[in-house]
Amino acid sequence: MLSTKGSVQFYIIGVLLILVAGFVSILIYTEVSYGILSNQGNSACTLSNAFQNLYTTDDILEQTLDAGNSNCKPTSKTIRAPDITDPNRIFDTCKELQDYYGSYELALSDPEFSNNCLAYNLMNEARSCWLNYLKGNAKFSGECSSICVADSFRSYQLNENSGQIILENSIDSEVKLSNKRIQQEKLIFSDISGLYDLEDSNIAFPEYPDFIKEDDKTLINYEKNLNFVGKSPFLIDINKPKVNTQNINVALETFKVMPDYPIENLALPKDIIEKDITAQDRIVVGFVESTDIDLIEQAVFFAGITGSKRIIDPLTAYGGSKLAGSLFEFGDIEVEKGYIYFDRRGKCWKVN
Repeated sequence: MLSTKGSVQFYIIGVLLILVAGFVSILIYTEVSYGILSNQGNSACTLSNAFQNLYTTDDILEQTLDAGNSNCKPTSKTIRAPDITDPNRIFDTCKELQDYYGSYELALSDPEFSNNCLAYNLMNEARSCWLNYLKGNAKFSGECSSICVADSFRSYQLNENSGQIILENSIDSEVKLSNKRIQQEKLIFSDISGLYDLEDSNIAFPEYPDFIKEDDKTLINYEKNLNFVGKSPFLIDINKPKVNTQNINVALETFKVMPDYPIENLALPKDIIEKDITAQDRIVVGFVESTDIDLIEQAVFFAGITGSKRIIDPLTAYGGSKLAGSLFEFGDIEVEKGYIYFDRRGKCWKVN
């Protein structure tokens, strides 16, 4: 007669393995479901963080802001204001602002459109970072992306022998010439090095350098020299970004209705009120776990949306003597989740 003892033991072990596997699967699914199913999250990063969260204890030692404890590698990106010369692409990097403005014409009529769009592009980084760090429930901090803010380039071809070019949405610009159209989504170094000054051309610009200004428009009259007739270079409007709290509030106004956007868990550069975000600024976007909030005391201030849709500084709002290290409470509300921070860290490249 065959013994059934071994079979029973094997059966019990098999059942236990199935139970353990099921339990682990539930844990992993719970963690991963925070972001891996979103097309704005980095699935590989979210999965890695989900596994790491399973074995990370709540009493983890304090981390450093620039490294954190995540396995995810931060991505490097360059963002620019949109090319407003193409009506079909003006909202490419800030699609939700199309509903905010309603039309191409209304967008161009707003002197701050370019900066609003750039602010939207920047603040959009918060959502994917939030999802990657399990909707703020990760037990460790980490960086998500390193953003370089850059100038935008708009090309206007000088087709006629004489005429006028109107630069719209152009509050703070620099004007150059180029022998070809610049496509900033495919920008290469030779495009920049190939720019030349207006006075170095065979084209007369009567008002140069004091062009005619009308609100946010710049009117540039030109006339080609006789030996230059038939040639059609491009006038390049180099738009200089200046993103301030007003632009960020416009962006957050669109984000506040989006699911999984951490509208109440944002921290912006501490000096954002006094100092605009401009070209060459390097902005690091990351997640800081709730018990490590004191790490961003000096780097950033906390941002919130009030009834009047303004950015506030809780360090001031709750009595300026409070330290960020003790800000586990805003008023009487305990901060249980982490924050997405935007930290200004110098320049992206050396300035001559």
